[in-house]
This record gives sequence, C-alpha cells and structure tokens, in this order.
Amino acid sequence: MANLSDLVRSHNAESHCIHLKKPTGKNEEDGTEESIENDYPKNTRPLESQVAGHEFMCGKIKIGMLKHEDGYLMKPIVRPVQGERELAFYEQVQQSSDPILSTFKTFIPEYYGSSVVKVNGTEVKFILLKDMTHGFKEPCIMDVKIGKQTWEPGASAEKEKSEKIKYADSKNALSFCIPGFQVYDVNSKIYSKFGKDYGKQMDANGVYEALRMFLNHESGASKYILPPVIDQLRTALELFKNQKVFHIYSSSILMAYDAAVLRQLNASDSQNSVQSQQIGLKSWYCVSLIDFAHVVPANDQLDFNYISGIQSLVKVLENIQSS
Repeated sequence: MANLSDLVRSHNAESHCIHLKKPTGKNEEDGTEESIENDYPKNTRPLESQVAGHEFMCGKIKIGMLKHEDGYLMKPIVRPVQGERELAFYEQVQQSSDPILSTFKTFIPEYYGSSVVKVNGTEVKFILLKDMTHGFKEPCIMDVKIGKQTWEPGASAEKEKSEKIKYADSKNALSFCIPGFQVYDVNSKIYSKFGKDYGKQMDANGVYEALRMFLNHESGASKYILPPVIDQLRTALELFKNQKVFHIYSSSILMAYDAAVLRQLNASDSQNSVQSQQIGLKSWYCVSLIDFAHVVPANDQLDFNYISGIQSLVKVLENIQSS
C-alpha cells in the first residue's frame, strides 16, 4: 500500500505533516465549534463519518480518528494502557495459527501496525486499520456496543457505576446499545447523524426505531441489506459460541453500507441478474468487530456477555425484517 510502510516506520512526523486550511474542531472549554489551523499527517483528514468515541486533545481542540486517502484509518491511542492492550489483541490475532483466532481475522479490520506522528506539535500514537467504508459514496454507519456489561472485571467502583448508568435502558433490555450512527435517507436524500446524547436516551423501542431508520426500512430498501447483515452476525455469533480465548468488553460491532448501491437496488421493483450479483457483493456493506481496549483472558470460559448481545441484535433485526 502506497505510503503505508513509510508511515508505520516513521517516528519523525515533521516529514509527514501538511497544512490544512481552517478545519473545525470542538472547543472543550465552551463546547463550541471553532475554525482552527491544523497540521495532520500527509494525505490525511479528520474522519467525517466517525459516529462514536476515539478522540484526543490538541490544545483546546478535540480531534477524532484520521482518514488516509490510501484507504486506512488512524485510530488515536488516548489511554496508553488500554491502547497497548488493543495493539496486543491485533498482534495476537494476526500472528496466531489457531483456527478459532484466525476466524477473528474475517471480522476485524485489517491491521497495519502502529505509528507515532505529530499533530499540532503533539506526538500521538495511532493504530492503523483498514477503512471498512473506503470507496463508499454514501456511507451509512452504525456503532453498536455489545453486551450488558461494558466494564471489564477489576474496574474501579466508580467506573462500574458510571458504565451502568450509560445507555442503561437499552443495555438492560437488549444487552446492547447504540452510541451513534449516520444514515442517508433514500427517500428524502438527506443525511442525518446521531451521536451519543441521542443514544443515551434510547429505550428498547428507541433502538428499534433507530435501526429501522438506519436500514431505510420505511422505503422498503432494507430487504436488500438486512439478509447479508443478519447472515454475517450469525456467523460472528457462531465464532463466539466456540472461542474461549478472549472476553471482550465495551467493544462494538460496526454495521455499514453504501446507500448509493442501496438506492440503485431499490430503484427497480424486480431484481434482475445484475442486481442479484450486487446483493452478493460484500464490498458495498460490512459487519466488523471493532474496539478492543478492554480485552481480558477468557480462562477457557465462553464470553456470555458478548454472546447475549449478538443474539439480541440478531433477534431485533429479524423482527424488523419480518415487520
């Protein structure tokens, strides 16, 4: 991949920086959006489609994940201990010859290593991962955090208490929650984006409503995206019914698809052979497991917290499919 190996090897970020004109960021002192001048690694820009988490401070401004034009993402390591744990997870999966762990490779973004670069004069370590939506013209993306328990064993009492409060209604009812999503409505042709504040207000009914909205269910187009997504989730569920290596907390499933393809499929009432072929192409949708900062050894025990979350998500999507 062009430029990737140089970026991974580089610890002298000055050669990788460019000057961007007045992007916007969030001022943490007053919460306002303000124009700032930033130096980002060359050929990168902020990930506009980011729907949850993974932000770091540059001065007074909070910046999220970065997107490289070559098709990979730069995820900042904000907390060193958790960040190194996530790196260790990717390294272990990538290097393992164990058949179960090898199956993880089909569900996680391709891992390209890590790199330390400067952003606005501050050295930041990034995990480099494949951009699962690279090439999507109208990316619709949802972050689904899996499991009723989103804190790892041994977390402080304060951490456990705060995690129990977050997204409590949806987690208690469904064993998963939705921190954020963006969707292109194929009827109105309008993009909408919903963040964590919206997600924290959801109960079970709100989750159903959000998923219907995300899947363009009202337009009837969900019939093209639901079957492959449910199929991928069922396969992931089978993986977790067999793996006893990891217990994974506060991790998410990223569901994404290209609304431009969905609109094309939905434009005709009948499915011709070209449409059928497109439905089978995985390139226009993805179901990926992401976020592994809170992974602990399974000690030969199944991860029932994660299993219950995937099972519930599959059931909800099946209910929407039949409605």
